[in-house]
Amino acid sequence: MKKIFCSSMAVVSIAFSGGDIVPVQTDIINTPSVETGKNNFYIGIGYSQLTGSEFYNGTFEKLDLDANAVTLNAGYKIYDYLSVEGRYLTTVGDINYDNSIRDFDIDKVITNKALYLKPEYELNKFSIYGLLGYGQVVANRASDSSFQWGIGVSYEVLENTRLYVDYSSIYDDNGLDSEDYTNQTYNGNKTFTPLTYGMIYSF
Repeated sequence: MKKIFCSSMAVVSIAFSGGDIVPVQTDIINTPSVETGKNNFYIGIGYSQLTGSEFYNGTFEKLDLDANAVTLNAGYKIYDYLSVEGRYLTTVGDINYDNSIRDFDIDKVITNKALYLKPEYELNKFSIYGLLGYGQVVANRASDSSFQWGIGVSYEVLENTRLYVDYSSIYDDNGLDSEDYTNQTYNGNKTFTPLTYGMIYSF
């Protein structure tokens, strides 16, 4: 009992005698910062070379396709290294099909609308990024939705202005109908992979 009393008195004595109190140091955990500047939003436009293939179950014939397309994109930078981006692609002009036997054009429109998460790593004026999201491809009257992905690089040419090039896979499945040169329709596996060259402006 005396030991407890003496210990308590010692503590009280230190408090009243002006003893220094050592502050407790706590570690600070760094978390990704939210971009609060003016340049969170961005818009862009690009030219896409749409390539791919279609395999017709009805004829067991694989055809490679090639088309010109326009891509529009708009996004918002959530964190330093993460954005959310929406894209819309539409082909312009006829779509060319060919293989080792024949080569022909079809008057058909292919569109894609998608929403992506865009992780990005910046190094000086260069950046490398990925695209991970979900979208819908429409070819004439047929459509299908699926997972989409891509990878690209960009370079800042002016303040708030970047040039970019990326490769993406917007479709790899058999849920779309295809119309061949005899106007017959088959369900077969298809792949659509645009290579896009574009420019984005941040504001």
